[in-house]
Amino acid sequence: MIVQGFMFKEIINLAYLQLLSPSTEIHIPLFRTQNWYWYFVGTYFTYGRIFKRIFSMELPYHMFTSFILFAVGFVSFVLGLKPGMYRTQFCMFAWLWSALSFIVLQSTLIIYNLFRGLYWFLFPIILIICNDTWAYV
Repeated sequence: MIVQGFMFKEIINLAYLQLLSPSTEIHIPLFRTQNWYWYFVGTYFTYGRIFKRIFSMELPYHMFTSFILFAVGFVSFVLGLKPGMYRTQFCMFAWLWSALSFIVLQSTLIIYNLFRGLYWFLFPIILIICNDTWAYV
């Protein structure tokens, strides 16, 4: 998750460099904070579902909590819209969701597939080890 956070930071910084001038960012309150809020909501939602399935962990009200966090984030985005800045803010919102889908969703699916296919990764390795060991006995 640490590497994932650094990747998210780099993509969002690219969006800032492309879309915002230094004077524009000052007029949009809590703009970077909202991006990190959405990152943590996305990781909470996706990793919570993965850990719940794989480790049989019980996270009470996980879906409800995720929905409430999503609703709070969406309302804060709408309330943070500034006249004259709509295009910039919606472009940044699109960059945010693209970054979330490329980073959080893909890495979560990689982890899910790794745990689902762990048997098919370890079993051939164990067979090769046993074959090599018994070849010398």
